[in-house]
Amino acid sequence: MKKLVIFLFTCSLLVGTAYASSNVSELLSSWYKNEQTNSNNALFSSIADNILDIVISTAKQTAELKEQAASTLSSLSLEKNADMKQSIENYHRNYQTQLLETAESIDTETYFKEYTETKKVQLDSELDKDIESMISEVFGH
Repeated sequence: MKKLVIFLFTCSLLVGTAYASSNVSELLSSWYKNEQTNSNNALFSSIADNILDIVISTAKQTAELKEQAASTLSSLSLEKNADMKQSIENYHRNYQTQLLETAESIDTETYFKEYTETKKVQLDSELDKDIESMISEVFGH
C-alpha cells in the first residue's frame, strides 16, 4: 500500500504541475491583454481629451482675434473718415477764404476801366483796318 500511496502522490503531483504550468500561461496572457487594452483605452481617451481641449481653445482664440480685428478695422475706418472729413472741410474753408480775398482785391471800377480801354483800342484798330480796306477799294488801289 505504501507503494500505491507514493504512486498516487507522484501522479497527482505530476498532474498538478502540468495543469499549473499550462493554466498560468493562459492567466498571464489574459491579464496582459486586459492591461494592454486598459492602458490603450486610457491613452487614447487622454489623447482625445487633449485634442478636444486644443480645438476648443483654438476656436476661442480665433473668435477673440476675429473680434479684435473687426474692432480695430472699425476704429481705423472711423478715424480715416473723420480725418478725410476734416481735410475736406479745411480745403473748403481755405478755398472760400481765397475766393473772398480775391474778390476783395479786385477793384471793379479799375477792372471795368481797363476792360473798356482795351476794347476801345481793339475796336479802333478794327475800324482803322476797315476804313483802309474801304479806301483802297474805292480808290482802286
